[in-house]
Amino acid sequence: MQDMPDTLLQLDCKEIPKFVEIIAKDQLGETETIRNICLNELKEKILSEKDLTPNLSESFLLQFLRVRKFDTDAAFSLLKSYYKHRLNYPFLYQTYTPKEHLKVMKQNLINFLGTRSADGSAIYVVRFGLWNPEITSFEDLLRLGLLCNEKALDNHVTQICGITSIVDLKNLSWSHLYHTSISSIKCFVSASQDCFPIRHKAIHVINNSSIFSVLFALIKPLINKKMRERIHFHGDNLTSLHQYISPNVLPSEFGGTQGTFHNENFYKSLLDSDEEFIQRNRHGYKK
Repeated sequence: MQDMPDTLLQLDCKEIPKFVEIIAKDQLGETETIRNICLNELKEKILSEKDLTPNLSESFLLQFLRVRKFDTDAAFSLLKSYYKHRLNYPFLYQTYTPKEHLKVMKQNLINFLGTRSADGSAIYVVRFGLWNPEITSFEDLLRLGLLCNEKALDNHVTQICGITSIVDLKNLSWSHLYHTSISSIKCFVSASQDCFPIRHKAIHVINNSSIFSVLFALIKPLINKKMRERIHFHGDNLTSLHQYISPNVLPSEFGGTQGTFHNENFYKSLLDSDEEFIQRNRHGYKK
């Protein structure tokens, strides 16, 4: 087991600390030599793919190599799925830039916490029960979720240590389900599970009720076995959540010590990267 840091890492940490380097080597098989060899191999595979205008930046390609433990064939397959998802679900990638979703950001439904979990993973929070369907469409909610995850994956520590998610269902109602389409849910599950280069460490569902049981029954067949095994249901028992995530990194809404739920710094970095997303949207397969 790796030594954990004496102090918890911030979400926007720029340097890769020693314990994260050890995780990269032990869990992903990453060394400088392997990294360079696999980057070159992956670039060759990508350049041989017809009708694909790729993003060849090393930070972007490392996302796919790391999540597939430097298996270049598997990384290439995932990268193709990433771009094909945009072809298969064009409605989701319309207005796919941060500034187009400023209104959704102001509702404080989705964000990353400012401090990472003890294992180095970034903590992604969705407060689904506070979503107002009269103000925000379900598709806009999904778009912001994907934008946030793509931005978080720019960070090398997140690429290596992964993402831990908290889904808060407090105040979930039948109205939410009425405005939730199965096709959009399928699209999002496909993206986060099969197409985006995310190391999902765990998904913690809190304040889940009988209404959610109906929704989860629809979603469950879409979720693979590996992902299902990483989902934890806590109900309203925050002590149960704290067995996995320290209160020292959580907001007060989740029984933590970090004040109320917010992270303006992450949203600022997301908005500042608007031009980067415009450029990313120019990559992909020819339509």
